[in-house]
Amino acid sequence: MLKKLNTLVITIALTVGALVGGGYPVAQAIELPAAPQISVKAPTTPQEKNLLVVSGMDESVKGSYRFVIYNGSQALRQLNKSERESLYAGTLTAESLDKNGVFGKNLYKNKNLTIKVYYFDKANKYREKHTTVNLLVGTTLTKAVLLNDSGPLMLTDPATVTPPPPPRIATAPVVEAKFDLVPAQCVNKVAEDNQLKVTGKVAANVRF
Repeated sequence: MLKKLNTLVITIALTVGALVGGGYPVAQAIELPAAPQISVKAPTTPQEKNLLVVSGMDESVKGSYRFVIYNGSQALRQLNKSERESLYAGTLTAESLDKNGVFGKNLYKNKNLTIKVYYFDKANKYREKHTTVNLLVGTTLTKAVLLNDSGPLMLTDPATVTPPPPPRIATAPVVEAKFDLVPAQCVNKVAEDNQLKVTGKVAANVRF
C-alpha cells in the first residue's frame, strides 16, 4: 500500500513538473489589432477646415474600430458609422463633429480635445482588456479595448489663416508696332535696298 502511494505521489509530481517546466506549450499573449493614429491637416486658407487624417489601420478589422472624442477626461461621444466612413475617406473635419457646441465655447482654443481609438471586441477575444466607456452623448460603449490615444487635437482657426498670394502670371509684352516698307531708291547715284521701318510702341524686350 505504501509503495503504491509513493508511486502515485511521484506520478503527480512528474505531471506537475512537466506542466510548469515547459512540458506543454504555454499560452502566448494575444496581440492586439493595429492602433490607428489620428492627426490634423491644418487649413491653408480661411475657407478650409481642420481635416482629420487616420493612418496605421488594419483594413481587415476596420469595421471594429471605434473613435471616441474626449474633452479632458470626459468622454463626449463616439463617431457614428457615417462619420467613420468619412474619416476613412479623408473628408471628415473637426468642425463637423462639434454638434451643438459639445466641444466647448471656443473650439480652436480648447487644447484638451482628443480622440481615443478603441477596438469593439464583439467576439470577446480580448476579454481581459475590456473597458466600458460612458459617453456624455449617445449609448455607452461596452467591450471596448483601448488601442491608442493620439493626444490633443491641435486645431487652427481658419479665420487666422493668411491666404497664400495669388500665383504670378507673366504678362505678354506690349506691342503696338507698325511696319512700313520703304522701297529701294537711288540716292546720289547710289542704289539703296528696300528698308523696313518700325513705328509705334514696342517693349524693350521684344525681338523680331
